[in-house]
Amino acid sequence: MWPPPDPYALPSKDEIQEIGADILHLEAELIEARRRVVALESDIFARKAWIAPIRRLPHEALSLILFEASVDHWKLPLKLQGVCRLWRNILLDTPAAWSFIDVYKGKKVLDSSLVSIFLERSGNVSMHISIHVESASFILVQVISAKKRITCLEIGIWAIDTLMSEHDAFGELEMLFLSCEESDQVDESKGLQFDMLRLFPKLRCLGLEQDQVIRTISLSPRLPAIQDLYITDSGDTSWLNRLLKRLAGSVKKMTFSCLPDRSWYGQHEEIAFPMLELLRVYDQTPAHASRSRLFNGSTPALQGYVYIAEPSNYNRHSVIASFDPGNIRYLQVVKVPDLSFYPRLHSLIVLSLKDVDEIAKQLRQEPTTCPGLTFILCCCLDEGEEEDVRWEQAKAMLREHAEIIGRPVKLLGRKAGNDPEFRKHFMNSEIYPSMKGELLTLTRLPAHNCRVC
Repeated sequence: MWPPPDPYALPSKDEIQEIGADILHLEAELIEARRRVVALESDIFARKAWIAPIRRLPHEALSLILFEASVDHWKLPLKLQGVCRLWRNILLDTPAAWSFIDVYKGKKVLDSSLVSIFLERSGNVSMHISIHVESASFILVQVISAKKRITCLEIGIWAIDTLMSEHDAFGELEMLFLSCEESDQVDESKGLQFDMLRLFPKLRCLGLEQDQVIRTISLSPRLPAIQDLYITDSGDTSWLNRLLKRLAGSVKKMTFSCLPDRSWYGQHEEIAFPMLELLRVYDQTPAHASRSRLFNGSTPALQGYVYIAEPSNYNRHSVIASFDPGNIRYLQVVKVPDLSFYPRLHSLIVLSLKDVDEIAKQLRQEPTTCPGLTFILCCCLDEGEEEDVRWEQAKAMLREHAEIIGRPVKLLGRKAGNDPEFRKHFMNSEIYPSMKGELLTLTRLPAHNCRVC
């Protein structure tokens, strides 16, 4: 009887009962309709999820993505495994995603059970261990059980006793980074007993931070043939000189990182580095700090030089390092030097268009300077119409130079990697893999961590 003949009439008792029954019936239909809507929405969601772009990726590609995410955030696999059953299964089948353990100052000390999970799920792949907190020394003891798989180890000097107590060598360790706090005290006798060649026979990359660490390692009775050397925050050059002399015959790449609160004391005596190919200096010291030459070497094989500094230090790169410029092919500086000293220069990385103007000026004055110069990469470009005008003016000046010498010099910006010729001659060179981290910006002073491997 709905709707009623007279909507303004009062309902009778029988009509109330009849309408009440209708309401119950309609409510039941509404519940069933809502259930049906939820089921339809669930079906739609399931179908959308099944055809989602992420589902089109092969498991191998997704495994690689999950691994790369874990490189930067080592505990991320613990969260990613909760996304879905597929991701969990792929993560469990990707042992490399579990191969990083990173404990540093300021972080909550890990539970040993968490470390056990990573050691177990990493299977037999290479491990990358970073432990800077002495209170977490128990974790070092725990991970040493997998020392035959550790390829990169970053620890404090406090761990030297634990390392020396091991009878078997870290047979696969290729990269070792040692640091210390100012409060750490290491007896010289420890260095004399620290036989690095016995413990790390395959070590090729060595990073040392603070004078105490440099002194300890320089006293080691035997050192492996180090090819890649990182030195950070060295103020006592006597011990550093001793270490450099011992490693000079094998080092191919060397990096100095000078922190803001330190000065350099004493002139380095000249040391011959017959195999050195790449020299990098990251200078954060204040302009008023005491300083002398940081590097003084004979470098007949040197092909690449990088100098990155705070703005206040732009004028002093020439006093920082003394080397043989004759064979330099790849140069990165914060102020353009006299290019006549670099006859074999191929690629020059500079900070701004003002530097490009200086380069063009030198080339205009002496067209035969740097006859092999092919690329000028200007990293830090501002946005705006004025900058675009200066960019075109710089390219015009280089075109004038090209007409004189009969060969073009390419001016590249942030998208240098898109240039096929640049990729062929620079990015595919032996030096590029060690310089590519600096290509995006000259002002960033990178901190070192084990992820470089």
